[in-house]
Amino acid sequence: MKNLSLIHLAWIVSGLALGGCEATSTLQNALTTDTGTGTGTGTGTGTGTGSVALSFSNSCSAAVVSQGEKGVAAGTQRGLYSDVKKVPGSTLPAVAFSDSGAAAGGAMAIKFSYWNGTEFATEVVAGQTTGSYVRLGFLSTGRPIIVWSERNTTTFYAYLRIAIRDAAITSSSTATSTWSVGTVDFTNGTATTAANYQGLEISINEADQVLIGYIHNPGAIASPLGGPRIAYCSSSCESTGSYAAITTGYLDTAATAYLAGNIPNHVGVGWCKAGVGVYYPVIGFRPSVTTVRTAVCQNASISSCLTVGNWATGTSPVLTNTGGGNQAIDLHVDGTTSGDMIKLAVSSTAGTYTGLYTFQGNTACNLNQTAASYTANTPRQVSATTTFGGSNGFVKLLKDEVNGYFHIVSSIAATGMAYFNSTTTSVFGVWSAVGGVETVTLATNGVGGADLVSDGVNNHLYASYPTGANAAIASPYDLRLAVVTDF
Repeated sequence: MKNLSLIHLAWIVSGLALGGCEATSTLQNALTTDTGTGTGTGTGTGTGTGSVALSFSNSCSAAVVSQGEKGVAAGTQRGLYSDVKKVPGSTLPAVAFSDSGAAAGGAMAIKFSYWNGTEFATEVVAGQTTGSYVRLGFLSTGRPIIVWSERNTTTFYAYLRIAIRDAAITSSSTATSTWSVGTVDFTNGTATTAANYQGLEISINEADQVLIGYIHNPGAIASPLGGPRIAYCSSSCESTGSYAAITTGYLDTAATAYLAGNIPNHVGVGWCKAGVGVYYPVIGFRPSVTTVRTAVCQNASISSCLTVGNWATGTSPVLTNTGGGNQAIDLHVDGTTSGDMIKLAVSSTAGTYTGLYTFQGNTACNLNQTAASYTANTPRQVSATTTFGGSNGFVKLLKDEVNGYFHIVSSIAATGMAYFNSTTTSVFGVWSAVGGVETVTLATNGVGGADLVSDGVNNHLYASYPTGANAAIASPYDLRLAVVTDF
């Protein structure tokens, strides 16, 4: 395991500005391609098509992938919300993101970019009035799924949207595929306040079942003031009509705290493998600055999980951070291992657990989770710094395929991105010192994403995040994609 201290590469995925590698980093360019050779006929030799793979050279580069709607116009928001995942069957990245121009004539779009071995191909998925909390997942067939929140502050409506591509990403893909767009859930706000779906997260298990977690904001001015809910698909998930959502009640009774603590990244989701072919949906959420809860739907019939009474949430939070200032959280549970323990990453500005902490229960994910379960294993302070995650940022907790080690990608207030890795297969073991992904101004309220990929020998990590205002323009955002290689 390598204790990585600095980023290897950062690109501009959507925007006009170039640059963005740490000046003191050991730099590598991850997006070069390997081409195969073939044998020709007759007296000559020809070239054949080889597989596209990541290869690495000792250089740093940045490139414009998409100039975004409205280009350099003031108010342009490129990639304010994004997510990155590896393309199944490869080690190459794909990114889903929002792209909008707030200036006169500005347009809004949800976009999808992927590296096809030569360049980033960008597709327009949908045009909306607003688009936030964009999340990306892939079915085992290679077909991407994008979910996001659409909010209309004129009609006060809110929609939980989903889009599914009509084909998988391949090395010969072109940006001409079509997307089917549907509505998973809809909420009509009050006469003065728009509803919203906040903090979306998505998880897809090995049976191609899809779980979406979020904080539902009904736009109410009196109780109930919102809370955590899920939407799911149990089969035929390549169809937008196969998804359903909780429409009554919330997975936490202390719902009044949510809207006061509007943290973009305070939901984590995963699948608990309860047995052969049996999976329970799991969600972690941050009701307040002092508490964290988890909920598991212990039911083999996933349709039962649309009834909040079928979820086991416990009578008390799994974590209580006395005097705390909980910010962003994330959850990890291995959906390929029966009865895996739930892991949490939590950032906090104050309290018993100040800084960035990891926690792990000592109770299998298919059983009731208790506070005692999470304090039985000594929580690990990954860093004492209080700016990780931040009120406008995010934290991602990931596990690699090669060593089974854990990794955290986190925003640092509005000043950049950080990376940590564990030195053992336990989240409450020793973690490496912080590595600087990039020192850059981050966009206010932006939420990015991260994913791990493996080439069978080494791990590579991708992270997407929005940068803030360019000095020459009033308030544009650029979507950036970074990679940490061979750690």
